[in-house]
Amino acid sequence: MSNLRDYYRGKSVFITGGTGFMGKVLVQRLLTCFPEIDRIYVHIRPSHKHGSAQNRLAAILRTAAFETVSKADKNQHVKIIAMSGDILQPNLGLSSEDTEILIEKVSVIFHTAATVKFDEALKTAVDVNVSGTRKLLMLCRQMKRLEAFIHVSTAYANCNRMDISEEVYPSPVPCDKLIEALEWMNEASVKAITAQLIPPWPNTYTYAKALAESAIVSAWEESPTFHVGIVRPSIVGAAVEHPHPGYIDNYNGPSGLLAAIGKGALRTMLGDRNAIADIVPVDYAVDVLIATPWHLESTKASKPWVYNFTSGGINPMTWGYVQDSTLVNFAKNPVDNVYRIPSARFTQNWLAFHLWRTIDHMLPAYLIDTVLRIQGKKPTAVAGYAKLHRALRSLDYFTQNSWNFRNDNVKLLWESLSIEDQKVLSFDLSQLSWQDYMEKFCLGIKVFLLRESLDNLPQARKAVARQTKKTRVVLCVLFLLLTTVLCKSFRLVRRSWLVAFSTVIRLMLLLSRILKQSSILP
Repeated sequence: MSNLRDYYRGKSVFITGGTGFMGKVLVQRLLTCFPEIDRIYVHIRPSHKHGSAQNRLAAILRTAAFETVSKADKNQHVKIIAMSGDILQPNLGLSSEDTEILIEKVSVIFHTAATVKFDEALKTAVDVNVSGTRKLLMLCRQMKRLEAFIHVSTAYANCNRMDISEEVYPSPVPCDKLIEALEWMNEASVKAITAQLIPPWPNTYTYAKALAESAIVSAWEESPTFHVGIVRPSIVGAAVEHPHPGYIDNYNGPSGLLAAIGKGALRTMLGDRNAIADIVPVDYAVDVLIATPWHLESTKASKPWVYNFTSGGINPMTWGYVQDSTLVNFAKNPVDNVYRIPSARFTQNWLAFHLWRTIDHMLPAYLIDTVLRIQGKKPTAVAGYAKLHRALRSLDYFTQNSWNFRNDNVKLLWESLSIEDQKVLSFDLSQLSWQDYMEKFCLGIKVFLLRESLDNLPQARKAVARQTKKTRVVLCVLFLLLTTVLCKSFRLVRRSWLVAFSTVIRLMLLLSRILKQSSILP
C-alpha cells in the first residue's frame, strides 16, 4: 500500500524556485511518482533574456530533466502551471487571480527559492532568503487548504556549531531589526557591517539561512494552522538515478570543483583529505522533501520538524576520496579538449597552497596568455583562473572542516515509509555506493554540464594518451636542460649527476643478470 500516493492524490502543490536545480527535479519527481496529483503551480520570475514565466516553463520542460516525463505521458505537462512573480516584490509579485487560485486550491508548499551565491551582498541574501520567506508565510495564512509548508534550508545554516541537532537555533540577530536597518543603509554601510555581523558564519548565504529558519518558526507560532518542515540537505550533488544518472545542471559546489579537475585546470586547493565530504544526491534530497508533508501529517506534528539530510554520520566519504575517485574516473572517461592532464592535490598548508597555485595555475596561465597575445587573440587564462580562485575561496571553509550532524528525524522518516513507498522514493544513504556515485557524477559533468557525447570517448581517450606522451617528453627535455645547466655551473653537482647516472646503469645491468639467472628473462 502506498501511503504517499494516497496523500498526493487530488492535491495541488505550489513550488518556489522551480527553475533551480532542486526545483526542477522536484517537479519531475512529483509528476512521475504521483500521476494522480492535481496541479503543480510553479513560481517563476520573468526576465528579458528568457521571456515570460510561461516561456521559461516551456523551455524548462524541453530540458533533460523532463525527458522521462515526456516519454511516459506528455499529458502530464498540462498539470504544471507557471505563475509569474518575483520573490522580492510585495505578495511575491503574484497577480490577484493567481493569488486567489493558491488560496483556494493549494495543500502543500515547497519553498526552494533562494540565492545560493556564497559571496552574495548581505542585503540581497537577506531580501531573498529571509524577507522572501516571510512574504510567502504571510500568504500561507490566507490559504484555506494548506496542510504543510516545507522549507529547503541547508545543513550549514548553523555551521558556527560543530555538533548540529535537528532543531532551530536562536537567531543571531532579530530579523525585524536587521531587515529594517538594511532598508535605509547604503551599499558602503552594508559592506562595513557585514564583516562585523556575520562571523562566525563563513558567508552571507549560511547566515541568511539561519535567519530564515528562525523567521519561519516565529511566523508559525503566530498562526500555527499548518505543519512546518525544514529540510536541511548538506552539499547537493548529481543525481543517482532520477531524472538521469549523474544529472547535474550547475557549477555550484562540488560539480564546479570536479569539472575543473576533469579539464585539468584545477591542480591544487586548500582542504583536508581526511575531512568529511558531506555530499547528498539531488534525487535523494528531493525524495526527502516529497515524503516530509505526509510524515508531518501522519505524526500529527504539533511543532516545526527539522530534517538534517546529511551523509557524514551514515555513510562518510572524505575529500581525499573525492579527489582520488575524480582522477580515476576522468582517466577512465576523460572530457574532450582537456586543458592539461588531470591532476589535483588538497593541502592544509597555506604556504604550500600558494606556492603550488603559483606554479601549477598562474605561471601556465600567464604563459598561455602571452602566446595568445602574440597570436593576436584575446588573453583569457589569467582571468579564468581568477574566477576559479574566487570560487575555491568560497569552498575551502567546507573542505577543511567536518561537522557532526544528528539525523534521527530523517531515519524515522525513512523507517515510517511503507515497503511500497520505499520502492518509489529512495533516500537511504547507508546503501549508497560512493564508488558508483562518483563515476555517475563525473559522467554527468561530461554529458549534462559540458554537453559532450559519450560517443566521443574513444577519441577523448586517444587525445589524453597523446597529451600524456607530449607532457612526459616536455618534462624530460626540461629536466635534461636543467641538469645540463647545473652541471656546467657547478662542478660538485656535475660529479654527483655522473655518479648517480652510472649507479642507475649498473643497477639495471645487475638486475638484468639476476633475472636471467632466475630464468625469468629468456
